[in-house]
Amino acid sequence: MPTLTTAFTLALASHLAIRLWLARRQIAFVTMHGGTVPVEFSGAVTPAEHRRAAEYVAACMRLERFDAAFDTLVALALTIGGGIAALGNWSYRIGGDGIAGGAMHVISTLAAVTLLGLPFSCYRTFVLEQRFGFNRTTWRTFVADRSKAWTLGLLLGGGVAGIQPAGRLGMAETDRTIVQQVLASRGRRPPHAHRRPTRPL
Repeated sequence: MPTLTTAFTLALASHLAIRLWLARRQIAFVTMHGGTVPVEFSGAVTPAEHRRAAEYVAACMRLERFDAAFDTLVALALTIGGGIAALGNWSYRIGGDGIAGGAMHVISTLAAVTLLGLPFSCYRTFVLEQRFGFNRTTWRTFVADRSKAWTLGLLLGGGVAGIQPAGRLGMAETDRTIVQQVLASRGRRPPHAHRRPTRPL
């Protein structure tokens, strides 16, 4: 196995291990302290509300563990598995070797990553949040928000591809840019996912 591939695989495995460890740590912390309302919030939050918030955080962290494993599989499939290369061949075959092909390459990869992660977003919003009474989002609002985000992502992705060197000579740089954007787009997490454990409100 090439040195760069080995380093990338180890880095990805380390990233997954850290995410799983943080999720487990957060679950343990909120489970331990979920029944105790902090003194500074005792007049504003009831024990039942505090316990419900703690259970919600724990449920989100359990989902985070599955999400983390799925993210790792997607990253491996796109990189070592040749997913980005396959999308690149398709994009350049349709859009040509110039900027249009590069833009299609970036956009198609980001679209694939977004669609693969969509079930987790739907489950988090309409199952978890709904179960604990925190969901204020309708399907119409959800679709509208995602459409705006995707449109912005397409514009930014196309712009990034547009400034890359034109033609196949720029594919290596384009591939590196795509990998960075893929990892960034799938790296977004709820604020509590990567913080030091705090008492649930």
